[in-house]
Amino acid sequence: MSSPLAVLHPMDVPRYMSVLIVARRAVEELGLQMPDIVPDPEPGRSHSAGEFGRCYFVQGHIQIVLRFQDHTGKWLGPLPDHEVFETLAHELAHLRYGHHKKSFWEYRNVCAAAVSRARFGGRQ
Repeated sequence: MSSPLAVLHPMDVPRYMSVLIVARRAVEELGLQMPDIVPDPEPGRSHSAGEFGRCYFVQGHIQIVLRFQDHTGKWLGPLPDHEVFETLAHELAHLRYGHHKKSFWEYRNVCAAAVSRARFGGRQ
């Protein structure tokens, strides 16, 4: 199995590491089990679908996009940090709720607050 770093744009390695650190802090606060978080192995497919991440909640596996590729495989600009971390919160919420009903959105807000505290140490 290859390293998750192999599918990243080289400039995104530090961002990916910060996503892992924030995720670890947030899941600890939320009382969740730390999921396997990897960069999306097909950022071109995600771009065409308008997806920033996906959660395989049964397996506890999250894929997240840090930067898209176009249909030719050319790297595009990085996603803004707020999009990456909002996506992280959304996918963490899917670890508890596999749907988009009201309970999911309420918990997604709890996850977003935990991710924000994990990023900024309680200061915003």
